[in-house]
Amino acid sequence: MKTETDTVAIQKHEKIVSVDFVRAIGVIGIIMFHISCHTDGHAAKFLLSTPNGNWGGIFVNIFFLVSGLVLYHNHSESVELKKFYFKRWKSIFPLFYIVWFYRYIKTAVVYGKLFYSGPPIYLILTLLGMDGYLAHRFPQSYYLVGEWFLGAIILLYILYPLLLKVVNTLGYGVLFVIILGCIWIERTDFFTITISYNLIYCASVFCLGMLISKYQLYKIGKLKILSVLTFVFMLFFPLPLSHNYTRIIMCISGFFSLYQLGEYFMKAGLINKIVTLISKLSFPIYLVHHFIIIELVAQFNPIATVEISCIFLAVMVVSVIYACFFNNISLFLMNQPVFRKIEKFFITE
Repeated sequence: MKTETDTVAIQKHEKIVSVDFVRAIGVIGIIMFHISCHTDGHAAKFLLSTPNGNWGGIFVNIFFLVSGLVLYHNHSESVELKKFYFKRWKSIFPLFYIVWFYRYIKTAVVYGKLFYSGPPIYLILTLLGMDGYLAHRFPQSYYLVGEWFLGAIILLYILYPLLLKVVNTLGYGVLFVIILGCIWIERTDFFTITISYNLIYCASVFCLGMLISKYQLYKIGKLKILSVLTFVFMLFFPLPLSHNYTRIIMCISGFFSLYQLGEYFMKAGLINKIVTLISKLSFPIYLVHHFIIIELVAQFNPIATVEISCIFLAVMVVSVIYACFFNNISLFLMNQPVFRKIEKFFITE
């Protein structure tokens, strides 16, 4: 997902145009996966999984990888904590609160009471953006938007100064740490959370993105060709590994494959404009698309391929409209004098 802060920061550095393409395809992939999860027709089931893991996990991993890449691209040296954390908060929470409040009011009206899911204390995890990520431990909350990986990305942003020191100190040695971490969570029952949700797993993919940025691996032609061949092979043939490993391999090879495609497609004016728009709105689209899918699928119950294709187009269009609307509200509120005063406290130029 791409936030306004990412857009502003990346303008101060070399523009990595193809990353917009990867992020936009990731958004489309997540939407297609969630549509297939909510439809009964077999026509959409091929969008659910590959022989080496489900598409949802693959595209989420690509989002983590891209987030690590972009963040390192913009902040490769030590960070000023107060400024850094405020910008991260600004990139997520104002928009998240606006979309959540919209959904909360609609839900409260349906139930006929404000605290329809229990005492106000259950709002705490929701207001922290952690209700989806911690739903396995705290199922009672006011979880309405955001998916589980919002909580994971918030935790990764919090940990970023530490991860930055590790990546800059160890370099490629981080790969050894990543391998050990993935083996550990695969072989232990210490954690109650699903392995693909485990913060160690998510941080591993995030750090891979940081490494790709640090060494500019996206510029190596042979690596991109090898990635395309690997990705295509894994679309049809299962590797003798756990899906927790194969999803990471497909994430890496999928990123380089999409990046290479982006180098060509982003040269076309119309495609560039559409992709840039979807990439710019990826975070608000991510916040709104799931409840739009649920409402449209419940209303039309698509089964045939044509029906599912129409639902997909409708979800994309409606999601972009909602995303533009909520994004504009967020930008308007953040431009108000009160918010500007708060911002000056954290960010002193």
